[in-house]
Amino acid sequence: MKKLIAILLAAVLVCSALPSAFGVCSFGNTTEQYGSSKSPFHVGDDVTGYRQAVIGVLNDYWKPFDAKNDYYSGVREEAMGIYKAELARIYTLTDVDELVQPGIFGMVLNDETAAVCDNLEMLSQLDLTKMRNAAGYEVMRTKLLADIKENIEEEFSRADYNDYYWDMLQCDYAQAVEEINAAVTYLELIQAQYNWQNVFFETDFEAEELVEYEDYEDVFYYPQELLADVADALEEKLVALLEKYEKEGYRVETDAIDAVLEQYEDAAAQAPYVEKILKAYHNAEAAITAQLGITPESRKPLTVSLKRKALARLKALYLQYNEADYGESAWYDILDIYDEARSNIQDAKYADEADEVFFAEVAKELAAVKTLAQQLKEDKDAAIAALKKYVGNKKFNQTKIKALYAEGVKKIKAATTSAQVEKLCNQYVAAMNKAILTYKITVTKSGKGAVTKSATVKCGASYTVKIVPTAGYKIKSIVVDGKKVKLTNAYTFKNVTKAHSIKVTFSK
Repeated sequence: MKKLIAILLAAVLVCSALPSAFGVCSFGNTTEQYGSSKSPFHVGDDVTGYRQAVIGVLNDYWKPFDAKNDYYSGVREEAMGIYKAELARIYTLTDVDELVQPGIFGMVLNDETAAVCDNLEMLSQLDLTKMRNAAGYEVMRTKLLADIKENIEEEFSRADYNDYYWDMLQCDYAQAVEEINAAVTYLELIQAQYNWQNVFFETDFEAEELVEYEDYEDVFYYPQELLADVADALEEKLVALLEKYEKEGYRVETDAIDAVLEQYEDAAAQAPYVEKILKAYHNAEAAITAQLGITPESRKPLTVSLKRKALARLKALYLQYNEADYGESAWYDILDIYDEARSNIQDAKYADEADEVFFAEVAKELAAVKTLAQQLKEDKDAAIAALKKYVGNKKFNQTKIKALYAEGVKKIKAATTSAQVEKLCNQYVAAMNKAILTYKITVTKSGKGAVTKSATVKCGASYTVKIVPTAGYKIKSIVVDGKKVKLTNAYTFKNVTKAHSIKVTFSK
């Protein structure tokens, strides 16, 4: 992942006087992201002006090391060597083309100096919080090796991978260890860390997203489950393609089409790695279009003019939606749908890729995103339904419940936000729970012994009365609600729905 380096330079006056250049750079906080993306220079055509501008940028990347006390001497000396070598090289350059190169909006930093700036930025991360002394270099090496080994042991199980990916993992691990052990400078060690951390530490992927955005290269080692998921997701794409063609009037339910899908399933199931699954998918896609007689020659191209019209139509569709009608999350869903549709049109080659079916699907997706009003109505309905569950429930005092229900429904209907609805629902559910009926369990005894005290219990609850005679005494009788029951040391009233009494008699 590359981190942007903003290089904003004010115009440099080109004259006999010494030019001035101002560079503003943004630095990251970790060694895990670095690189350069260069913004344009605007300094005229003077070599001296460009040289001073480039040096100004280079100096900005050296600035962290000006604070000597923030860095172990070894790190600072390595950075100084890189900085001085590039500074000397810049002073030997005599042509503008050697100092800068053309960019989209103007001249940008040349690749060599940009790489040096990246290296200085990486080294600047190794301040005293990470590198306290000379031993720190070996500590870095040892920790990096240990981290990679530990992560592989925790995240990768032999049972999850086929031979192809497991062998690849082992080979890459050996190469990583070799590269880390071969590092002889702080910079090489940081670069080795960056080279391998994404490989061994990124293991959580969803097949649907990989297929949707075609990010197959982001996964270095496919576990068998993910391979199978990718195969299934690609098959779903084939089915969606067939549905699209069917809507366009093609007859897709044929033995030949079924055979294509079966061939894909067999090939995908036997594929040892993802590239073979992709090949099977593309073969199936080509076979389907061939069976239906769809060829590049038979498909109307999406010309620049048609593409502009499609984009204009999409924009008009999008503008029907108002941000004020949606919550933040829902509006982001609208934007995502629009951006994806716009990207699909821009990448499309044929007119049928931006036809009525395409726009109908986009319109359907946009309409499915809930407005604040729709979400509020759903939340109100759900809240009222939650309160209604208490109405008629014999466990609760219905006089209180009906009063609370009427009051709660009135307030919920008057609420203007989902947050208010949630708060009111929780408030009234809590109040209704307190309206549960209760019944008295009266416990009495005669003779010497201990029994659980009388209590009031909630409707539907259970209550156990423990019975313990004093030494030398025994339980003579237990009478529950006026009837004798079997002698026991604990009597439980289950699912209490009325008042009960229990009398225990102890005797010698």
